[in-house]
Amino acid sequence: MSPVLKIFVGALMMVLGIFTSIEFSNQLLNLVLGGIGPLLILVGAFIVWLESDEWKVQRQEKQEKQQKSTQFNGQQTLQEQETTQETQKDVERETREAAKEIKQAVSSSTSNGSRAEELVTSSTVQEVKEAVQNREDITAKEVLEAEKNNQNRKTLVNYLERRLD
Repeated sequence: MSPVLKIFVGALMMVLGIFTSIEFSNQLLNLVLGGIGPLLILVGAFIVWLESDEWKVQRQEKQEKQQKSTQFNGQQTLQEQETTQETQKDVERETREAAKEIKQAVSSSTSNGSRAEELVTSSTVQEVKEAVQNREDITAKEVLEAEKNNQNRKTLVNYLERRLD
């Protein structure tokens, strides 16, 4: 039976219990029948209480199912947004890399200063020091200017300034 029907039966039992309590309590012989009324009241109230709780639980389960389906749809939308954002980030990163490559290609074709700049941006401090010592086409002054314009690493700047002095 559905909870609503059980609640209705419990309420009817309560009404019958009240009616029989009033009707048969005046007669001593019918004392037993007078006791049936309060018993019906208690049983009816208990049934109403139990079934109303069951009804409440069923409504909560239905709401939880609706919330789960809403959350599932929300999660799908969130995943689609994250995928779109990741794609945008990938495109931006690839664009930056392409711009760097173009910039490096243009700068490497210009002069010694740009070779020094390329050396500074793509090498470690130790590699720059070795290049300044071993190569004649790049001077310490050019590398110092390029370093100050780009990464400005203090150890390399100090080394190059000492080398110039």
